[in-house]
Amino acid sequence: MARRQTFTLIAIAFLLIISFTQAQAVEIKWGKVPDSVWQLGAPESNPGVDAVVVLSKGQLTVNRDQIVLHHHVRIKVLTDAGVELAGEQAVRWHKKHDKMKGLKAHTLTSDGQKHKVEKDAMFERSVEDYREKVFTFPNVAAGSILEYRYEIYSERFFYLEPWYFQSELYTYRSELSVELRENFDYTVLYTNVPGRFRTPEVKEQINASNPLAPITIYSWHMVDIPPLSDEPYMAAIDEFRSAIRFQLVGYKDRYHTISFTKTWEELGGQVQDYVDEFCDKRSTVKEMTVQITDGLTTPEEKSRAIFEHVAREFRTTYDISSIYSESSLSDLLKERAGSPTSKNLLLVEMHRAAGIEAWPVLLGTRDHMFFDPQVRD
Repeated sequence: MARRQTFTLIAIAFLLIISFTQAQAVEIKWGKVPDSVWQLGAPESNPGVDAVVVLSKGQLTVNRDQIVLHHHVRIKVLTDAGVELAGEQAVRWHKKHDKMKGLKAHTLTSDGQKHKVEKDAMFERSVEDYREKVFTFPNVAAGSILEYRYEIYSERFFYLEPWYFQSELYTYRSELSVELRENFDYTVLYTNVPGRFRTPEVKEQINASNPLAPITIYSWHMVDIPPLSDEPYMAAIDEFRSAIRFQLVGYKDRYHTISFTKTWEELGGQVQDYVDEFCDKRSTVKEMTVQITDGLTTPEEKSRAIFEHVAREFRTTYDISSIYSESSLSDLLKERAGSPTSKNLLLVEMHRAAGIEAWPVLLGTRDHMFFDPQVRD
């Protein structure tokens, strides 16, 4: 009986140790791979995967001057098919508000060699309002470990990029820690995150610059995350990922009170300012509308004529570098071709010119996600 009780106590202690280990942030040293990772294979729940994210670790530091994200990723290639699947990676940052620095990447092979990703294996491109650096790992084979890290320096206190726990690869562990000085208020939104992972670990550390104002560190993590694949008829894929959106609400001290969020009225005003600036040449649009609707009497007839004219006379173009490929309606009227956004705004202006009340409407797309009223960015 005593031996059974002892065994039970040992088992409970062992489980507690496992739980504690899983709850704590995992240390990951650049280029130093423990034997357990080299021996790591496919998970029992997904035995057919070709590559796995061993750990994706983000550390977000919020200061009064800027926000810095340190991101370190370690991937293991399991099969020959995984070479193509994981051998190319990309880092994205906002063109205007962010700076990306310190990108390093290498392939670690089982013979102990490190193969650095050279600059000629990296290239940059524009993707809408973002820059993206794409890089290819060298000497990748089944059993290789791919590792990269970088920093994003941002002044976007009003909007922080979501942290996606889930990716196209099976992920053994993904974690985000946020280092927050006093006087900042924040809120958190979760997408497809199970309840057991929503409570952060919270700890404090001494602030060297102000010992009376300790730094608070919040940490979230998820483990054993299945891969997410793009499926037919799926909406924007990012809306299905397990993710956390850490949003700063405001900052307040003895001398300053700053709000990082905006009311819907303020956001509406910003959208209207954009529309007013974009929709120039209103006199030209008015003349065109009068000609098209000449002799028509009902709003329905005028609306149909306007729609048919724009659909017939203005070709739709898709520029991957920006969802706003034109700077104004002048460009659309001159080129007789433009993005869906500009053509829709032309429709609105023509309806208004015909005396029909019309308004731009926010729509979600497969590429640009749905409209979430909780996120005011």
